[in-house]
Amino acid sequence: AAKQFVEQALEHSQEFLIGSGPQRPFNHLFMLQTGDVKQPQKPFKPADLFLYAVTDSGMNKKWGRSISEAVKAAIEGGATIVQL
Repeated sequence: AAKQFVEQALEHSQEFLIGSGPQRPFNHLFMLQTGDVKQPQKPFKPADLFLYAVTDSGMNKKWGRSISEAVKAAIEGGATIVQL
């Protein structure tokens, strides 16, 4: 499910024409725009985000891992939000 979400978000992010580096903009909220996701029952609380992880394509390459592996490791390590 996570891989499918990332693939769909990347596809929907192609319309963003900002930035020039290899890390292009990422539309995290694309599903809210299409109505494919039901609204959560409780309001979002920033305090629920305990650990923020940032992925880096250069470091992933250096350590011989894919972005999927890096994100999985971050989540297993306790990250509650991951920047791709």
